[in-house]
Amino acid sequence: MKLLWAGIVEAVAAAAVGAWLYGSLPASDHIWAEVIWLVAAVTLAASVAWGREPAVDEVDGQDAGRSAGPELPALARPDPPEAMGAGDPDPAGADEWLQPVGGIQAALWRSRWTLQALDAERRAQTLAEAVLDRGGAVEGPGAAVEELADLAILAQGFRALAEGVAPRFDLTRFASAVTREQVAARLARLRAETEALGRELELWIQRGALQPGGPDRMVEERVRYERLEAGLRERERLWLLERGWTTLYRVVSEEDARA
Repeated sequence: MKLLWAGIVEAVAAAAVGAWLYGSLPASDHIWAEVIWLVAAVTLAASVAWGREPAVDEVDGQDAGRSAGPELPALARPDPPEAMGAGDPDPAGADEWLQPVGGIQAALWRSRWTLQALDAERRAQTLAEAVLDRGGAVEGPGAAVEELADLAILAQGFRALAEGVAPRFDLTRFASAVTREQVAARLARLRAETEALGRELELWIQRGALQPGGPDRMVEERVRYERLEAGLRERERLWLLERGWTTLYRVVSEEDARA
């Protein structure tokens, strides 16, 4: 910076001398004043261009006593358009796409299980008037007792699923109203229904490979969706009934062993 100011002072002094010569010399000698002004202009330009100190030592040994300034961070490059939303997002796996709906799906299923439990409880209360005696013991026709046992199993099972726990069944009140042979027959029918349902649903699952297009594709896909949804609910019902009647079979077997 000292060199800059020295050059400015010299340029101003030279310009002043040139002005004095221009006024004191005859017109034929004004050329000397103009030369001095030219020198003053060149000196001023050179002082401005080279008079500042460099920010970083570039000459070995000349500025060893002056410490370098702090290093500035490099300028960040601008993000490409894709990073700012102008392009398509990167592809992701199906599990990543399903993450946002996982909580909604779980809440939906638990709500459905709760409704099914409440429906089974309501129907069981209505049927109990025709099956239970005044003391609350189970009696009456075998079909009514079997239906009441089904409703009790479904109510307890769907309630457990809605609460996120494994189904456990309290069916001791039915032990004296059915025999082990009746329970075994009921289990056999349930297993046959499960096998038949599995074969039917397998056909609907395989029909998902149909070629797109066609005038009836939308109707076919709607029918397929509704059948699979109904099949899922029926499979849940049969699964709970099999577990419940298996529990009742153990209870009846224990009662027979103690008798």
